[in-house]
Amino acid sequence: MEEYEEYRKLVLNKTLTNLLFTKQDGPHDYRPGIPPAYYFSTIMELDNREKLRFGSDYIVAWKDEEPLIIVTHQNWALPGTLVFKAQRIVALTKDDDGQLTIYLENGTTIAHKSDYGNQLCIEQPT
Repeated sequence: MEEYEEYRKLVLNKTLTNLLFTKQDGPHDYRPGIPPAYYFSTIMELDNREKLRFGSDYIVAWKDEEPLIIVTHQNWALPGTLVFKAQRIVALTKDDDGQLTIYLENGTTIAHKSDYGNQLCIEQPT
C-alpha cells in the first residue's frame, strides 16, 4: 500500500498536459485465431514538465531516451468529443487486482492494461 500512496502523491492535483507512447512492438501472434499482441510504454506529462511512465500497477519517472509519440484522437482512434489533455487528475484508484486507473476532473478515465499485449484505455464519462 505504501507504493500506491507514493503514486497518488506523484499525480494527484496535477494537470495532464500530454499523453504519449513509445513505438509499438509487434504484432506478435502468440495465439493464432485472436488479434496479435502489441507492446509499448505509456507516458503522461504533468504540468508541462514532468514525465511519468505508467503501467497497470506502477508509476515511475520516465528517464528513457526512446522517441515518444503524442496520443491523438486520430492515431489512437478516439472519439472526437473525448477530452483528456489540460485536465487535472482528481483521483487514482487501485482495484483488487492492482490495476491503477487515473480519473480526470471531467470524468475521463485512463488506464494502461497489460494482459495479452498492452492496451491504453481512455474512456469518457457516460
